[in-house]
Amino acid sequence: MQNTLLLLAAALAMVIFVLPLAVNFPLLDPDEGLHASIAQEMVERGDWVVPHFLGKPFLDKPFLYFWCQALSLKCFGMNEFAVRLPGLFLGFLGCITTGIVGWRMFGRTTGWWQASFTAR
Repeated sequence: MQNTLLLLAAALAMVIFVLPLAVNFPLLDPDEGLHASIAQEMVERGDWVVPHFLGKPFLDKPFLYFWCQALSLKCFGMNEFAVRLPGLFLGFLGCITTGIVGWRMFGRTTGWWQASFTAR
């Protein structure tokens, strides 16, 4: 019974991460559009060192996120899928690492539950 619940929680977490990529809808969150614009400008200008927004340096977020998003835009084209993929991937990676830490510290079951709840 417990293994079934864990597998169900893992499947639900996977659906949460894949659904935004499978459904074609425009960027909704204002920050999503802002970050997409910054990453698009990085690709168009070829300046991968300092993110810019409207020609001015934008230093409010760590560079790694913009680099990932710009690389995704360069690989997959200028579309919603490419904008959302890095954030979802990094979020999924955070869930996995949280689950691994929980597993190593408190056991396998706790690690699975922690990864599932982190995916919320």
